[in-house]
Amino acid sequence: MNRFILRARRLLACVFVSSAIAFPPASLLAAPHLLRTGEPLSQARAGLLRSGWKPLETHMKWDDGTMERTFGNARAMFRAGYREIEMCQGTGLNYCFFFYRKHGRCLRLITQGEYLPEYHAEPKVDGWSYKCPDPGE
Repeated sequence: MNRFILRARRLLACVFVSSAIAFPPASLLAAPHLLRTGEPLSQARAGLLRSGWKPLETHMKWDDGTMERTFGNARAMFRAGYREIEMCQGTGLNYCFFFYRKHGRCLRLITQGEYLPEYHAEPKVDGWSYKCPDPGE
């Protein structure tokens, strides 16, 4: 199977997962009150960091060993200091995925939109889930 088809399948799976978000009790992790859909990524991230969530760097790779975060808009965000970025869709609505950890729990932040600092444009929060990266990532 070619690389494009494998990537398309993975991206579709990510979109379906992001549409079925479940929340544990707010007292467990206290993130829902910090995040708002439509909020700019920089503001959401600042709130998470202030409340003790730590960026969690992942290492998802293509079959050829290339890091996912070196593709498309993810590359620009990684270089800008968003070390917690896992990957970006790169087409359409450009969903991007970020991971954070607090007290052994994980938070996966999902954004939508382009990161274009020269135009003061950044992705907005689209959703989140309490999911850890897959083992080996």
